[in-house]
Amino acid sequence: MSAEPDQDPTGGAPRRVVGVRQTMKAIRAGRVGRLLVATDAADPLIGGLLEAARAANVPVERRGTVAELGREGGIAVGAAAIGILREPARR
Repeated sequence: MSAEPDQDPTGGAPRRVVGVRQTMKAIRAGRVGRLLVATDAADPLIGGLLEAARAANVPVERRGTVAELGREGGIAVGAAAIGILREPARR
């Protein structure tokens, strides 16, 4: 059975960061391969994140609400964004 695209292939925790600040840090570090943004997220909140994703050539997918993304990210509150991390380089 194959892992979901945002799951650790070893069956561990999902390879993602949750929330605007943590996702921004990960984009700047070159660790994000795909960005999920809530459809109801406030533009002032996510504007800088979308610009950073565009500059880093990170594909952006708008889906779900802030509440839904929070649940998807495994947190008890809403999340405007989730960054799906790139696969680590194999040696």
